[in-house]
Amino acid sequence: MAGYSEEVIQEVINANDIVDVVSGYVQLKRAGRNYTGLCPFHKEKTPSFIVSPDKQIYHCFGCGEGGNVISFVMKVEGIDFMDTIELLAQKAGITLQRQMTPYNQKMKDEKDRIYMLNKEVANHFYKNLYSQSGKSALEYLYNRKLDDETIKKFGLGFSINRNEMFDFLKEKGYTETEILKSAIVEKKENRYVDKFRNRLMFPIVDIRDRVIAFGGRVMDNSKPKYINSPDTVIYSKGKNLFALNVVKKQRVDKILIVEGYMDTISLHQRGINNVVASLGTALTVEQAKLLSRYCKEIVVGYDSDEAGQAATLRGLDILSSAGCEVKVLQLDTKDVKDPDEYIIKYGSGRFNNLINNAITLVEYKLNLLLSKYDITKIDEKVKFLNEMAKVLAVIDNDIEIDVYVKKISDDTGITKEPIYAEINKLKFKYANDLKNISAISEKTNLKLKKANNNNITQKAELYIIFLLLEKNINIYNLIKQKVNLDYIENLKYKEIIEVLYSYYENELYKSMDALQLFSNDEELQIISSTICLEYNDNNIGKIIEDIAKTLLKNKLEKRKIEISKILTQENIEDKEELEKELSEILIKIKRI
Repeated sequence: MAGYSEEVIQEVINANDIVDVVSGYVQLKRAGRNYTGLCPFHKEKTPSFIVSPDKQIYHCFGCGEGGNVISFVMKVEGIDFMDTIELLAQKAGITLQRQMTPYNQKMKDEKDRIYMLNKEVANHFYKNLYSQSGKSALEYLYNRKLDDETIKKFGLGFSINRNEMFDFLKEKGYTETEILKSAIVEKKENRYVDKFRNRLMFPIVDIRDRVIAFGGRVMDNSKPKYINSPDTVIYSKGKNLFALNVVKKQRVDKILIVEGYMDTISLHQRGINNVVASLGTALTVEQAKLLSRYCKEIVVGYDSDEAGQAATLRGLDILSSAGCEVKVLQLDTKDVKDPDEYIIKYGSGRFNNLINNAITLVEYKLNLLLSKYDITKIDEKVKFLNEMAKVLAVIDNDIEIDVYVKKISDDTGITKEPIYAEINKLKFKYANDLKNISAISEKTNLKLKKANNNNITQKAELYIIFLLLEKNINIYNLIKQKVNLDYIENLKYKEIIEVLYSYYENELYKSMDALQLFSNDEELQIISSTICLEYNDNNIGKIIEDIAKTLLKNKLEKRKIEISKILTQENIEDKEELEKELSEILIKIKRI
């Protein structure tokens, strides 16, 4: 397996303060010894996300996510462990030497070569644009009101109308295999054919500013209008977004997603700097999750034609499921068809007003229904009511439902009573469906309830984990002396504690952070849930004594209940021994 030494990983962790790193994604406020903010991993209005500068961990008490600086960056950026180490090392100016297996080294080298190849291609296309062969493409961009600064910022270019890329890349030292794997060139009947010819070129750049693919657009009415790179070893169109690399460098409170490259670039040039585009495909779950990491409010600004409306509906539901607060941009005039045309004609001030006045997901769905059905006809009015109720019945907030019902009644002339009746009928049906689901999982729910009744013992067990994370050999020795690990009930906690015991016994605490020993999400979330626990050096002995007593008392109470149940039965063997044991247990409990 590819990796870095423990010493290197610890160096990277030490060089990246978690508060500084998290502050790049979340607005944090000081709260005593810790910092709080809105969780980047789920939708919330009241902060339940806590970052501890002392322990260098984070935890969300809303969704349970937690860990250290590495797990945070992995989740928020959607990248793997090795890429996270490299990203954090780059931030800290640390040069890394990766320890690789031959296979993994080969894979990494292959990807690195294709990243370099794509950069060469992007530079070549950019030079083409300002050459004689690219004159018409450059004029096209100028006619679309783009300036040289924007062209350079997005690395726009031009692919000439002949096969040139294979020879160009061979001269740069790339092999046939590398060139074909990049998908810049295709091999057809022993000929090397350029994927993109006579097209305006848009480099697609990932969130680490690497060129991963290209989109090409014709400058006339020929078809297809756009062609895009296929998936390659470094590119998956359903997992990336155009211009997100630009947007993520700024702090924005909302992101606007549009359909095309030109819409995105035109808006950026005119000061609307929070715009991204999907890449020639319907919005995917992966893209929605990627967006939700950077911003919770997403405004969808797809074209207003029928295809655009269908794409908007799909996208809205996907974004909503990913935990985003979703709104829809509504052009307030019919004389333009897309955001690019609108901003050129009416300016950025009026366009910003459109963004700020974007309507909610529910409003958009209701407006579509109103446009779909002619409510002056009885049968269509009934269909409208049925469809409208489906939209509103899933809303939990009664006040929100009241607002929409009033608006529908005012707009359509339908009285509120039948609207509420239809909504409530569906709510009743959904409630019954939920009861059926709940019945199926009743045993699991009972187990959870039983677990929650044992909070004092659970907290005591968590406190052991918390104290062992302090990298203090004296605390470890006290715990080992006073606490009987056999009394720990939660098996996952016990596994973590046993790992931490070995951390001290093998003297790893002298050279590395204990969190390095844990990579499992469940383990990290358990560890990070100790974030609000505290102790005072002066009373550490008493705390450990109390933990030991709590665990012992819990063990004795459980045995007391067990014996009491047995003694209620008839014809009990060893009755005297059990009664004697119960008497001893009662004395011990009283002394604790």
